[in-house]
Amino acid sequence: MKNNQIIFFPALLGLPTLGLFNYGSPDTIALGVISFTLLFLFFYTIKLMGGKPENEQEKAEFAHLENPEEVAMANVPEIQTYRETTKNKPVSVSTTPIPEPTSKPINKTEINTTHNPLDIQGFRRDRFKKETLGPMVKIFLQDLPGRSKIDNILFSVYEKENYHEFLIQRGRLFIDCDTDAYIDASDETTLELKEGKNLIEDQGRRILLPIFTPSKNYGALILESLSGFNEKDLLIYQSECNRFAFEWEMRTEYELAILDPITLVYNKSHFRTIIREKFLSHEKIGLFFLEITGSEDRDSFISFLAEYLSFPLYRVEEKRLAFFLEEEEINGLNINLESAIKELDLQKFYAEFILAYSIRRPEMYSVMDWEEDTIQQLYLARKKSPQMAAIS
Repeated sequence: MKNNQIIFFPALLGLPTLGLFNYGSPDTIALGVISFTLLFLFFYTIKLMGGKPENEQEKAEFAHLENPEEVAMANVPEIQTYRETTKNKPVSVSTTPIPEPTSKPINKTEINTTHNPLDIQGFRRDRFKKETLGPMVKIFLQDLPGRSKIDNILFSVYEKENYHEFLIQRGRLFIDCDTDAYIDASDETTLELKEGKNLIEDQGRRILLPIFTPSKNYGALILESLSGFNEKDLLIYQSECNRFAFEWEMRTEYELAILDPITLVYNKSHFRTIIREKFLSHEKIGLFFLEITGSEDRDSFISFLAEYLSFPLYRVEEKRLAFFLEEEEINGLNINLESAIKELDLQKFYAEFILAYSIRRPEMYSVMDWEEDTIQQLYLARKKSPQMAAIS
């Protein structure tokens, strides 16, 4: 019931009542007037308590959301159609292919228990390449112009004087390749790709495009289409390959700036950046030094630890690794290390190391204080080791 209609009911009921009052005594008439007045005041009070009319109330509630111009624009049919068609449309977000500096660990996968630690470096390089280069390549392939006319795509990486298959795209499906497989091309074709020449084969249904910069050959792109390609397509796709080659070069330079090229753990330069961030965070964080005192293959041992442990490692010296753990994570370190050592023992891989750490404390005024305290703890741990004590 509308609030602005409730006030009329006393009037409608009161008119017949007043007519009856004309036949009564003065006392009866006075009593009727008083009753009518009280009834009027009662319904009027209800009206006041009911608030504003519905249409005025709705306008007041949404006044902070829309101005008159927006209300008027909302009634335009074209705008209503646009809002309906874009209501559930997904937002396209572009992703930069160059990784940002971060203190987070590189994504790791579980290691097969039958994998030989001596072969871990190749396994780690292949996995690292798929995790870092793979997303870049997928974005590159999806953004190729005229994508609908391309039936098959093969992306290859140039290594060891040949083009190794890396990723295949068929429709919307991506297929990871066996990196030991070579592209299906003749020696003459391979040589021309190395020289930076693009090629059209199979009556225009297959084109081969080198991905290179003036300083390095990175790979090749093979496109197939039943409708065929022309010279204009060749120029367009070669331009895209050249652009991607420079992005690839930037990513490689960034990796070389923060990673040890052999083990793919973070290098000393990146460690300096991260330790300053950790020190300024004013949290209870432990700085750990792990010194390798004996190993059949030090680089393989470091690579194995980097794959097996769930936190990032930093190679600060030839035989010394560093890493950071929050105080609540320290208790779980023994379990992780024991599991890694057990796996190494099963593979009959020999390695010895000494571990020490120091918790960041308020009385430490600089990063140097933190590092010196950790080195001192490492020296004490070395003295406690029977073999190292005998040597010293």
